[in-house]
Amino acid sequence: MSKTTRLALAGLSAIAVAWGFARYGYGLFVPVFREEFGLSTETVGLISSAAYAAYLLAMVSTGFLVGRMGPRFPVVKGMLCAAAGMLLIATAQSLLPLVVGVVLAGSSAGFCLAPFSDAVAMLVEEERRGRVLSVVSTGTAFGLAVAGPVVLLTATGGFGNDSGWRYAWATFAGAALLVALWNARLLPGEPYRQASAEAGAKDGTGVLCPGWFLRRGSAPLLGQAFSYGLITAFYYT
Repeated sequence: MSKTTRLALAGLSAIAVAWGFARYGYGLFVPVFREEFGLSTETVGLISSAAYAAYLLAMVSTGFLVGRMGPRFPVVKGMLCAAAGMLLIATAQSLLPLVVGVVLAGSSAGFCLAPFSDAVAMLVEEERRGRVLSVVSTGTAFGLAVAGPVVLLTATGGFGNDSGWRYAWATFAGAALLVALWNARLLPGEPYRQASAEAGAKDGTGVLCPGWFLRRGSAPLLGQAFSYGLITAFYYT
């Protein structure tokens, strides 16, 4: 198997775990959680909002981490957050560990996606980069396609007891650890210097400044992203 193929599959696996399991898994299991922990609709929404906030903070910090430590650290960190959060969910006996687990797991998605842009730029020849990134981005759909049947099995007593959902989350956590090890061996541990040089050229200091993002030419893109996030938040939740 070529290094390009390994990178594409490792990225797909990381996104499948971070998004398909860790971030969106909470929504898939909401009926089970409501019954198990007596959650009201308001509580379900607050927990989801907290997970989104953690995702946002992780996404903001990822640019800083990738620029200084390379793609490996944030991806592995995201996988470890996913593993720890999903293990907390699997073992939760009360509301607090459930909430901490959901928030911690939800943050993993913010760490995992963006670094693969740098990793692909560093390890893949230019004409194949778009194809590899396309494979990586399908990880969300792949993860949900796997998680969906698991939810159906565990939520309907497919494992012969009412705690089947706990085994599902423990399995998800184990998958996150395996993917963390895979990406730790494969991804570069140094920053993408060309990207840093291009960013530095924007303000002459080598550091991205707010003005680089908040300029007139960015308005259509930022407006579209805000509208997309505002609308889809209701459906994802």
